[in-house]
Amino acid sequence: MYLQMAGLDYHTASMEQREPFSFSKEQQETILKALKDSVQGVVLLNTCNRTELYLSSDVPCQPSQWLLQFAKETHSSIESVPFYEKSGIAAARHIIEVACGLHSQVLHEEQIVTQVQQAVGQARQLQTTDAILDTLFRTAVSAGKYALTHISDAEIPVSLAEKAIQTMEQQGFSLSNKTGLVIGNGNMGQLAAQQLMKRDCTVYITLRAHHNSSSIVPFGAIPVPYEKRMQYVAQSDLVISATRSPHYTITAEQLQSIDKKPSYLVDLALPRDIELTCKEIPSVHCLDLDDFSDAAEQHQNMQAALQEVAEKYTADFQAWQQYRAAIPHIAVLKELVVANLLRSTTMDAVRTQPDADKVIQAAAERTIDLIMGNMREWITSEQVEHCCQKIASHSRLPQKGVTICNRSEYELEAVPADWQ
Repeated sequence: MYLQMAGLDYHTASMEQREPFSFSKEQQETILKALKDSVQGVVLLNTCNRTELYLSSDVPCQPSQWLLQFAKETHSSIESVPFYEKSGIAAARHIIEVACGLHSQVLHEEQIVTQVQQAVGQARQLQTTDAILDTLFRTAVSAGKYALTHISDAEIPVSLAEKAIQTMEQQGFSLSNKTGLVIGNGNMGQLAAQQLMKRDCTVYITLRAHHNSSSIVPFGAIPVPYEKRMQYVAQSDLVISATRSPHYTITAEQLQSIDKKPSYLVDLALPRDIELTCKEIPSVHCLDLDDFSDAAEQHQNMQAALQEVAEKYTADFQAWQQYRAAIPHIAVLKELVVANLLRSTTMDAVRTQPDADKVIQAAAERTIDLIMGNMREWITSEQVEHCCQKIASHSRLPQKGVTICNRSEYELEAVPADWQ
């Protein structure tokens, strides 16, 4: 079985290069369904900072080519794409590191765990995952949750929203007694609103009309209609936009049309919420995702701790894979051991008991299960196979009788018929 992945993120690709790969929920479902019949399992991780396709298949595949094919359906002019590709345990290690926040713009950010969980949840719902990918992503989510619970550093922002706000503060912009508008009431928008209010900022947050009755806004934030957002842009000192809209929430033309312009426009969305040419308007400072890269070297201790967690959970997944590959050989081992016990003279004392052979077989198999279970973290299929070969080579089973094990590679043929 082959485990492969391909993707691109803010490390390898600019926002312009990533935009064609920011698939809507409907597009994601289409991709998963389209690949379902070609591979054993498929999971698509699609966030504002990365798009990654994970495949489990019987033959080698080219996940990058599939990503490119789907992106070209809406962006036909795509040419060179800086994909990264990994396979086997390297692919497994990568998604576990991603879930721990090691590859995020903000080291150790908390949202990525939920995003990884949602990705595999979507695949499960559409029945496109398999045992390998399901176990891998479950391991990744467990690693991410452990990292969030056990590793902390007060100096490291836990979300892109907080990082954006810290960037403004580092540039000398005080948020106290300012007015801010947050466009978008998703997780990122709510985090941004909460962080602004912590700094004594008056916060407006947009709601779309058809969501008004069911939406929950952060306590203290003032909900306003999305359709009237430009009216509140003109009243705000800063604007943070974080939607999943395929259209701009603020265009340069709209911004030019208002007299009072905000000091900061912060775009936390992919595709972009704020038209790029807004940067050309004097007196307006524009920030986007590419401005919030968190230098990992500033947090070496944190990075080392997260890497340790990722390595531990990667080893756990690798051990699971090895044990899974050993299961067919363990079945052979059970047959070999049972056959030897049934022909052994040491069993004569119990052979007259009712169902003696069934009891011997059940006891032997249970014992092997316990032994193998305790060794599962380091046992390999090669080791179990070698054990089987050793047992078979030392067995001198009669040539007549009823076959228990027909695994010809171990040359175990039969036990006497009266022992069955």
